[in-house]
Amino acid sequence: MDGYQKKSGFLGSILKFVSEECQQSTPTRPLEIPLCATLYLKNFIRLNWKNIPKIPISERNLLKMVLPELICGAPGLVQIQLELILRIVISYDFEEYSATLVTKIMELLSSKDGKKVYGGLICVYSVIKTKEEFKEEFLGKILPLLIGLFESYREFNVSIVRNICRILWKSVKEDVHYHMMDPQCFSKWNENLLFILHQFTKEFKSSSEVTPYWSTCIYISKIFKVFMKNDVFELSDEVPGGFIDSFRKKYVESIIGILMNFERRNHYPEQFKDICFSILDASLEHPAISTLLYQNLEFLITKIIFYELIFTEKQNNLWVDDPVEYVRNTYESDATDSRTVSELILNLVGNDSALYSVTNWIFTILSNKSLPINEMYGILMLIYILKKNIISHIKNINIYFQKQFGFQPDFNFIEFILLQYIVPNLSSNVPFIRAICASIFGELYRSAKVFHESQNLQQVATILYNGLMDKEFPVQFCFVIPLAFLMEDLNEEQLVKSYLPRIVEVILKHMQKLEDTQLFMALQFISQKYVNLIQDIIPAIVRELVLSYQSDIADIPEGKNLFEEITVFQKALTYLQSIEVILENSKSCIPIIEILKPIIIPILLNVREEVSDLFLDIIKITTLLTYYGNITTELFAVFEKFIQIYFDWGSDFINDLLNPFDNFISKCPEYFVKRNLVKDVLSIYQESVSDTTYLLPISQLMEVVLVNCRGLIDDRIPNILDITFYGLERAKNTKEKEHFSLVLSNCIYYNPQIFLIYLNKTNKYQSLAEWIGIIKVKASNSSLKIHILALSSLLLNPVPTWHNLNLIIPIISTSILLLKQPNTQLIDEDKDELDEPDEDQTGEAYSILDPIDPSLFFSNSLKLFTTDPLIKQNIYSMLANEEQIFLNGL
Repeated sequence: MDGYQKKSGFLGSILKFVSEECQQSTPTRPLEIPLCATLYLKNFIRLNWKNIPKIPISERNLLKMVLPELICGAPGLVQIQLELILRIVISYDFEEYSATLVTKIMELLSSKDGKKVYGGLICVYSVIKTKEEFKEEFLGKILPLLIGLFESYREFNVSIVRNICRILWKSVKEDVHYHMMDPQCFSKWNENLLFILHQFTKEFKSSSEVTPYWSTCIYISKIFKVFMKNDVFELSDEVPGGFIDSFRKKYVESIIGILMNFERRNHYPEQFKDICFSILDASLEHPAISTLLYQNLEFLITKIIFYELIFTEKQNNLWVDDPVEYVRNTYESDATDSRTVSELILNLVGNDSALYSVTNWIFTILSNKSLPINEMYGILMLIYILKKNIISHIKNINIYFQKQFGFQPDFNFIEFILLQYIVPNLSSNVPFIRAICASIFGELYRSAKVFHESQNLQQVATILYNGLMDKEFPVQFCFVIPLAFLMEDLNEEQLVKSYLPRIVEVILKHMQKLEDTQLFMALQFISQKYVNLIQDIIPAIVRELVLSYQSDIADIPEGKNLFEEITVFQKALTYLQSIEVILENSKSCIPIIEILKPIIIPILLNVREEVSDLFLDIIKITTLLTYYGNITTELFAVFEKFIQIYFDWGSDFINDLLNPFDNFISKCPEYFVKRNLVKDVLSIYQESVSDTTYLLPISQLMEVVLVNCRGLIDDRIPNILDITFYGLERAKNTKEKEHFSLVLSNCIYYNPQIFLIYLNKTNKYQSLAEWIGIIKVKASNSSLKIHILALSSLLLNPVPTWHNLNLIIPIISTSILLLKQPNTQLIDEDKDELDEPDEDQTGEAYSILDPIDPSLFFSNSLKLFTTDPLIKQNIYSMLANEEQIFLNGL
């Protein structure tokens, strides 16, 4: 074939062969032969249609002319390949082919031959799927014809009906085309859809034997789902009020009737049932229809929804195959076997009276002691789905039950449910009942904090601990969260201490099997609350976290980037968050941080915008890592990554980024300068002049650079001063002036000689006077020290180097004023040791300014400036009496 296709006339020859095979009423060759020929033809056209010499015009026109007819007569698999060939031709030559093709399609659809009608529908679908821009115009021509076909074939030709529904679904799912119909056309469409839906669901009992019928039903239900949206229709103003809602109501009644068909419902495909529940859910947006649902709420819950929650044979098989996976999918992910059922329930009880009605029914059913196990599971599943609603409305629910049943004023629905039904079943012999009760207890107790009586607490704690110790129970981890949070209310430290090792053991055992964060959350809670009780096993916990993480990496196929999938990245962060909490609460783990670096750094280097909601946790981890650990070349790459994140999407995080930036710069100033990151920080500073939203943290970042890089960035100081003076000129208010003044003070203290050379060169003495005026009036407590150091530094310049001595007295007077303020920061004796930070300072770097006494620094600077007695006498004579007294005292 490869050799034969190079000869002229190849396409015509193989097309003739396929055509002869399709036209035979009784095939003389096995299906594989024409199928192979059609596949070869499709690939030949796909590769060569753009090549005019390869496929001459005459052969192209022949293919276009016979292709629709070939589709009509071809057997199933060959027909699919011919349809794909038609789509290729349409995609390349539609403009010149459209008139001929549409005429041929209309001819086929008007035929009395069912095969030709079916082929015409395939051609219609190929057009609207391949040429979206032509869809509306094309469908406008054929919709009336399709309605006629619907009515003619709806009772006996499921293939034609299925293709009509497929076309309609394709037309409405992206760009809605209901507005092309007049009210009469619209009515006929929907009456036919309703008829087919009723007919199919009425006649067939098993989904396995009627796949074509069910695919048709699924298309119809998808169309209905779109139809329930508020903004779908643009019918003319002449349409009577309530016209659309009348059909919506019919759909909802039909769906309820279908779901009520108990004999057949268990055989309905899951996708069909899910869409049906979605339609009911969407109907709640329409007041006229939602009223219908609320009027039949008990009926919906008890006769339809409840039976989607009970424990079925399918669920039992899943439980038997893998109980851990079953729990993870069913409870840990807040889902049910049919997620749309959960969504429908939650939206139904958005109405308070509906919530009261449902909780009343739960209470009534649970009171029936002879409830079958599978139905008991359904009720518990309903409670699990409604847990957040019950918790948030518990006060009103309690009042409702007190009025309805005459309960005492201290009645609490959650406590009643837990004590009467959940706690007794924590020891159930039925494993899946025991698992869901543990999950419900954990959620309700953690949020509601009932059981104030110590007897109840100890009783439940014992039951939960026994569940943890039960080696025969396959999902022991279900008891971890309820027991971890219940221990907080136990006053028995010895009891708590005895529970903790087993809780941690179960968490670590199941950590790799569960992608959900709840076990990690429990571990973090324990690390925060009981760090003193688990000091001995903390190193083992961290090692297990590292091993679990490394094991997950080992499961990634070779050559695939671990961080390509956002879920994988989020799970990696979950490990880090747990480690972070442990490090933050236990200094005994500080040596382990070096072991963690190989797994932490790759995660930090792969941070991207999709995980911006986790970026604060990432910053906190980096802060701890850079504070406690040595900053290596590999770790410094994280700083460069974060700088890039700031420019790309992370500027809003600058307040939080300040801590790790401080750690990087203060610990490795030489490397910071060597990597030319000063340039990036100056770009951030430059931007803050025009956009002052984050000027405060950016000015603090500049302070970190100037304080820690003294002697390393002399060439950058003039540039920084240019930006700073420009910012002071543009500042709109005193706050902005104060922030730029902070940077200017740091520039002066960095090197007063460089500053004075700049000052003399630019003659910005007036700007310097304004700066003195700002800090004299508006200096904040936190910036007093650096302002005093800056003023004092100016006095280190000898008198001859000053071009203008008029500012000397204001410099001295302002220094005295600031020194006399009660909040002036003197030497901080507590910050001498880096390894023993205050608890509230964890993660913040030690500052080299901390040991400097500003009073002593000013005194020494003034002595140097006034070594000439005559200068000293002149200065003193120009100071106020109280200033002279202060200096003498100093």
